[in-house]
Amino acid sequence: MNFLSLNARILNRDSIRYNYAGIPVLEMTLSSFSKVLEYNIERNINLTIKAIALGTLAISLDKTPYDKEFFATGFLAPIYKNSVILRFHLQKITSSDD
Repeated sequence: MNFLSLNARILNRDSIRYNYAGIPVLEMTLSSFSKVLEYNIERNINLTIKAIALGTLAISLDKTPYDKEFFATGFLAPIYKNSVILRFHLQKITSSDD
């Protein structure tokens, strides 16, 4: 199963565009910081990841302030066929305040 979930913030984003079918597309870079346990040792994980959102989610994220943290779920996929570079495809976001 290919599933990813992160608490994240938008680090930067492109202008919203529309694909050939007229669906809104938003490409962005997310930043995330978390603490995890690995072999009973606490690790700080600080990362950035390329992400993409489609449809109403793209429109919502285009209005989201850069400093607003949210919980994002989705999956990883190559940025194009046969690429080794991955991108986070967002499927759902919820406020981290909930």
